[in-house]
Amino acid sequence: SQSFGNVITNNKKKLISSQFELTAIWQDFVDGMDSGLYKHKNKGTKEPYSKNTIQNHKGSIKRWAEFEKKEGKILPHQINETLHSRFVNYYENHEKQYLNNANNKWIVCFKALINKEPMKAYKKQMIDYDSREWTEVSNQTLSWALTEDELDTLYKLDLTNNPEYDLYRDVFVFNAHTCGMRIGDYLELKDKKIKTVQDKAGNSFDVLEFNQQKTGGRVVVPIPNIGLNIIKKHDGIPMPESSQRSNEVLKILGKQAKFNKTIYKKLKSGKILEAKQWEILT
Repeated sequence: SQSFGNVITNNKKKLISSQFELTAIWQDFVDGMDSGLYKHKNKGTKEPYSKNTIQNHKGSIKRWAEFEKKEGKILPHQINETLHSRFVNYYENHEKQYLNNANNKWIVCFKALINKEPMKAYKKQMIDYDSREWTEVSNQTLSWALTEDELDTLYKLDLTNNPEYDLYRDVFVFNAHTCGMRIGDYLELKDKKIKTVQDKAGNSFDVLEFNQQKTGGRVVVPIPNIGLNIIKKHDGIPMPESSQRSNEVLKILGKQAKFNKTIYKKLKSGKILEAKQWEILT
């Protein structure tokens, strides 16, 4: 069989260009990020990759592995604009209806991998790859944020006979009242203890303190009474069991709360998107 390029050797695998395995190389890179073997440059220094970045790459591997299984094995010379278009089209029409934001994350991680050490031996084979052609997918989705009154309506729904719905409702309301954290940040709050701090005037406040995954910055969030009531009710900060199930339940509860106003969005193409509020509640 034809063999070209160099052999990459590391502690775990030996890969030859003619046996190019995208997901194996990618997994090797993720293992290297996890172990500290691979670091990223930041203002002239090398720093470990954040947990969030590593998690994004792990999720991206799964999506690209599925794409390969359905659409065929990817070889270095096939990494071009056509591959990008096929990948985007595959997930835009996926039965699970992934959001464009998710699609963009998988594309960004793929582009990052291309420029990393494990891919260097294959770069010469990528004769048609141009990162500028691997653009992010335009956001053609509707979004809508609840008002204070709508949040209050949701919180007052009587869900005593459905503990699952009650949990996801409380997670949503608690998160909305504590700065609307990203799901990754929110999950980091598990088992977090509430702190009490004082301002210069001697007033006491209950707060949550955590580090943002994306920026690494420290954040102190004051907890309003409704948040404290939810913590007391659940004997701690309520945690979602599944983000996907959360989206399903919230749509059911939005309908129950009669969030029936129609939301419109006009795209640059002239196409108009429309949906009921409860249909896009996430």
